[in-house]
Amino acid sequence: MYEMHLTELNYRFPKGLFIQGGITALLLLVECTLYWYIQGRITNKVWVWLHITGLYLALLVLPLVTIILIMYAGKIYGTSTIFNFIYRFGRIRNFLFWFLTATGHILFILTLIIAFRKKKDNGTDNDAGDVLPGIYN
Repeated sequence: MYEMHLTELNYRFPKGLFIQGGITALLLLVECTLYWYIQGRITNKVWVWLHITGLYLALLVLPLVTIILIMYAGKIYGTSTIFNFIYRFGRIRNFLFWFLTATGHILFILTLIIAFRKKKDNGTDNDAGDVLPGIYN
């Protein structure tokens, strides 16, 4: 019996997957740089942690779970139902990916808006109540 090797398949890496991975890496680099730049201005760090956790789940954990489930789904289900399982699981995975990504980036944008907002002067200066500040100094 003739066995086919990977070199004979002439497998090429999909160009779209390469572009998506590059854009994802670039966006994460930009977000990381912005977080480093505004680190002293962040008031609500819970939003930052939710953003980071959501992206971690969407970009690392969810694809690994997908690979593991698809690898073992053939052993659990027969070949007739595997395609239905993969289709349904793929829809759930896509929903979770976009939900986590959208929620995380909404929190990221809110964090940026609050960080770059001008702070109000609460009148904590020593001469806040003086009529003519600077005369006694």
